[in-house]
Amino acid sequence: MLKGVRGLKFRLQEIPREEKEFVHVYGISEVIQALQERDVKEIHPLEPIEARVRLIRSEKQVFSRGLIRGKMETTCSRCLGPFAIPIKLEFQQAFLPRTKALNLEELELSADDLDTSYYSGDTLDLNPIIWDELILEIPFIPLCREDCRGLCPMCGANLNEGECLCSPPPADSRWEALRQLKP
Repeated sequence: MLKGVRGLKFRLQEIPREEKEFVHVYGISEVIQALQERDVKEIHPLEPIEARVRLIRSEKQVFSRGLIRGKMETTCSRCLGPFAIPIKLEFQQAFLPRTKALNLEELELSADDLDTSYYSGDTLDLNPIIWDELILEIPFIPLCREDCRGLCPMCGANLNEGECLCSPPPADSRWEALRQLKP
């Protein structure tokens, strides 16, 4: 690993031809900084994030597979309460050298290409892959639990903690004809 470089960044010649595991624990401040750099404000680390990555090099190709573990906190989309999301995800990525002839803007991707990244120069930085995988693990609409009842639309009480004292809203007379059709 490169000296003085945060996270998982390697010189290509340091990556062995036999599979080897590398472990890095991202401190809470590192995770916060990485999330801020990516303009992610909805999640916060509750503990350090551990990344275990197995690397193997073949000529100029590098193959990685890894595991990311930790615990993040976010806000429930229904009740607006904070809750923890345990993170335990596996990933794999192949890295190929970027050639001048390769124009990534005009390349049509297949499903297999989604697990392929490109590097240039003599270093391979896995940190962006770790952060991308971590961010993609967070649900688009996070729920503290599947049956979260949310907030009362009248008084804002958390309905997971019990019923509120609001009276039910008056029935909309425009729907009365449909109510009559119910058996």
